[in-house]
Amino acid sequence: MTQKCLRRRSADSVPALEQALGEFLDRRNENPKPLQWKATAVEILRKTKRAWATLIDRYGVKKPSAALASTDRFLGRFPETATN
Repeated sequence: MTQKCLRRRSADSVPALEQALGEFLDRRNENPKPLQWKATAVEILRKTKRAWATLIDRYGVKKPSAALASTDRFLGRFPETATN
């Protein structure tokens, strides 16, 4: 959203930029539209799990066991597919 505002105008100072952003958001909020997710919760969690696996394998990052255990329990309810 900030980039959209910045592309349309320039500002001479930080206060001018803040004012421009505020005005842009005010106009945008006059007719709000709901966020349309492009991925399901399962797709997002599978990507998160793959990202953690990469961090652990490549960099030896310690995984947050409680968060990943919860993700594993949730994903356990859904069958594996070839697209995961």
